[in-house]
Amino acid sequence: MKKPIGTFRWILTQSRGYLKYTFILMLIGGLLSILGVYRAIASKKLVDTAILGSKPQTTTLLILLAILIIAEICLSSTNSILSARCRSKLSASIQKRIYDHILNCQWMELSGYHSSILSTRLCNDADAVANAVTNTMPHLFTLIVLLASSFTALLYLEPAVALAAIIISPVCIFFSKLYGSKLKGVYKDSQEADALCRSFLQESVQNILILKTFCLERENYAGLSRLQDKKISLAVKKGYINTLSNTVIRLGSWSTFFIIFCWGANNLSGGVAAFGTLTALLQLISGIQAPFYGLASSVPELVASVGSAERLMELTSIPKEVEDNTDMESCCPIPDNSLLDIEFRNVCFSYKKNESLLKNLSFTVKAGEIVGLIGASGEGKTTIVRLLLALVTPDKGHIFIKYKGRKYQVSPSSRRFISYVPQGNTLFSGTVKSNLLHGNLTASDWDIHEAAVSSCSADFIEQLKDKYETVIGEKGSGLSEGQAQRLAIARAFLRKKPILVLDEATSSLDTETEAKILKSIRDLKHKPTCIIITHRPSALALCNRIFKLEKGMLYEIYSDNSMPETVEERYASSCI
Repeated sequence: MKKPIGTFRWILTQSRGYLKYTFILMLIGGLLSILGVYRAIASKKLVDTAILGSKPQTTTLLILLAILIIAEICLSSTNSILSARCRSKLSASIQKRIYDHILNCQWMELSGYHSSILSTRLCNDADAVANAVTNTMPHLFTLIVLLASSFTALLYLEPAVALAAIIISPVCIFFSKLYGSKLKGVYKDSQEADALCRSFLQESVQNILILKTFCLERENYAGLSRLQDKKISLAVKKGYINTLSNTVIRLGSWSTFFIIFCWGANNLSGGVAAFGTLTALLQLISGIQAPFYGLASSVPELVASVGSAERLMELTSIPKEVEDNTDMESCCPIPDNSLLDIEFRNVCFSYKKNESLLKNLSFTVKAGEIVGLIGASGEGKTTIVRLLLALVTPDKGHIFIKYKGRKYQVSPSSRRFISYVPQGNTLFSGTVKSNLLHGNLTASDWDIHEAAVSSCSADFIEQLKDKYETVIGEKGSGLSEGQAQRLAIARAFLRKKPILVLDEATSSLDTETEAKILKSIRDLKHKPTCIIITHRPSALALCNRIFKLEKGMLYEIYSDNSMPETVEERYASSCI
């Protein structure tokens, strides 16, 4: 568990640029507290003056009281507007900063987090931290000023009552510290339970077709019930702790109120105190009670925000990707229509220690060459692509991109030279056009149409209601798998980079459509160096060479300079 001081320091660092607004909110809150106390004093004078029958002075005091009330209303409204504005802007700022870190952190480390957990932290936790800075902290300061000013006024009017009212303060502070650490743990556990529940629901909804076809409705309903039972249990525990703390604080607060009421009733009946004094005391005692009530709600909020901050700190602790010191583009500008070689030299890789996946891989893909990569599932074909994209790094060995005889170590910066079509459905919610523009944000309408034609997407796009402006849902909802795959290929074509990687990119296409797309790959004007992961004979027929990955080792099983010649024989040889 992180130390609170370090967590608060992190919160202040993230809030840099907004702390001046927090300071303004504190000043407004403090001024509101002082005005409230002064209003109580003015009320005392007003009541006493009215009882004495002095109409001119009573009128003056009434006007003063009206001014104080109007001033409080104006300041309170200003405080609310400024607080809401700052809270929204700070939450967005923290969210963008964490999101930027996630975008640039190491993919392997990030992949251990469920997507719903990341989105929960980005939204809920960022809001909680922003609320602590722009609401909870100023509110606590306001409570302190209110407590101090009310106590001072009470001390002036009736010292004995003031001391009696304030004596419970150390008890409340001690109690808040006593349960604070325990409450923090419960809040964190509750947040985690909520995130797990969200993750379960998100996956269930996304994969509802599988649940139905495998008749898993009851099992998943029971699974949700178990998660919710834990969530409810933590909520009850949290409520129990909050109720216990609130009860003790309220008992202390009402004790002081009862003392004031007893004092006033006794002194009024004996003719010792004025009625105006009792009125002021009753108002001022609420100025002492309010901070205790505020602590009952603000302390748990502050504890919860600390837990949220620690969860965000965990994300910021994920290491960022390290760029190679030699920037390929600045050192040796590489145009989009250039030809690049790819070289793997003695590359070893494993996801887990002592479980080697790739063993001493060495191969070269020549500029403009189309290479096929085959092998059984789980052998590491996609891992080779991840290594080339610098999403993961080799345990040993090196991966180079070569241009005009110069070698450049593969790094995150080298992704700018690669177009990639991954496995599965990788479309975003939005229009067809916006999905294609992910490949090239500056592409013209003609470029988009050309990529659509090359990927055999143009025909079905033209049949859609709004054509390229047709809105599709999450994961390409509204399109078939084959259509979604063609759009992903069009997106890669639109990127027009020196290296093209296709990972089972035609698995959902019929033979005729696949043949047309493969021909388009071969006829691409910029002649990219191409790696195709596939098992389909038609795709392998396109390749200049074919490599087979087996038990961590890579074997070249076909090249243009060797036999067999026919597609059938080539495929048969690849399956040996």
